[in-house]
Amino acid sequence: MTYRFYILCLVLCSHVATAQETFIGVRQGTSLWLNKSYYSSNAINLYPQRFTWDKQVFIRRSTKGKWSWEAGIKHYKTKDIITTANLEEPPRQTVTDNNLQADITVQYDVTYPLTGYFLPVLRHMRTYLGLSIIPVMQFTENKTTGQKDNSFMLMSGLTYTHTIPLGKRFLFSSVLTFRALKGDRQKYNTTDVTVANRNISYHAGIAYKLGE
Repeated sequence: MTYRFYILCLVLCSHVATAQETFIGVRQGTSLWLNKSYYSSNAINLYPQRFTWDKQVFIRRSTKGKWSWEAGIKHYKTKDIITTANLEEPPRQTVTDNNLQADITVQYDVTYPLTGYFLPVLRHMRTYLGLSIIPVMQFTENKTTGQKDNSFMLMSGLTYTHTIPLGKRFLFSSVLTFRALKGDRQKYNTTDVTVANRNISYHAGIAYKLGE
């Protein structure tokens, strides 16, 4: 399923992309998920915390100035073992979540002009700061009972991106991202909630330049 996902998204990206200064590529990496502590609006609760391995296809468009944008589709999966005291249900149940996430990012070039002087090997590296809007579709399945459910959430994020050209056609890209659940008002609750609504991730990959 993973390879089909990559192929389908790359085909779609190639159809919507224009040829000049446009890249399509793939990235993989890991994410750390945390949940806000609802006892205090300023605290982060490290339970539950989990890591996911993420796979992404993306399209990147650079302008002649300092602005760039990216759009990508990411997939990641989680698995939980839950227990219940309900005698009518199995005491231990396995729940999986398949997540499809869209990332829409606007970036601004903040490259330090003397980087190439101090480190000549990085003279072509560019650094960007960006803002992201991140809709997520979550497909939940209880493997024990067979129950299924779908949900939607909207996150926003900050990105720190590096790009390094690899010849005339290829581009190395790495992204460090912090994301939070947009419009999260559950922090005012008086009971703890096990919703992972904060995310720190790092992804890296290769992109290919379209056109001449």
